[in-house]
Amino acid sequence: MELELNLARKLAWSFHQSTGIEYEELLGEAIGHYIEAVHKYNPDLSTKTKLTTWATSVMRNRLIRISSKPASYGTQGLSEHEQELLEPKAQVGSPEYIFRAMEFKELLANLSKDAQDICLMIFGSPEEFLTYSSRKSRMSVKHKLQEMGKKWEFEIREPFAEIKEALKELDR
Repeated sequence: MELELNLARKLAWSFHQSTGIEYEELLGEAIGHYIEAVHKYNPDLSTKTKLTTWATSVMRNRLIRISSKPASYGTQGLSEHEQELLEPKAQVGSPEYIFRAMEFKELLANLSKDAQDICLMIFGSPEEFLTYSSRKSRMSVKHKLQEMGKKWEFEIREPFAEIKEALKELDR
């Protein structure tokens, strides 16, 4: 069961990174659907498909359904709980939203020049860098920076680590 929990954790983390939906919520959904997949799995009918492959597919499909953008797909067919997961945590213009925006602006101001440049590049072209999984997005940013003549060790890796740490701090 430990291996399967790690699969659930990995999927939930990946979807959390790419959608911003709470990790704990996604993990709960993934584990619940893993258990459901185990009960529905029939090894006699699925001689070529392992349980872990089947369960991963069930969990991934469920998380995709939950994280589908309401603007594109609507919320029809989603349960009340699923719709709740998609609601923004702070409404634009609310005091909480304004406070978070101010925190974010301060975070950006405290970053190194290289880290700020990376952020500005991403914010300047979000469709180029933020429409993929988090890993593919990072690779896309890295390749773009290398094309611009940036060196991996100091001008890419270190600013990435700095941005990651700053975002973790903002989440606390």
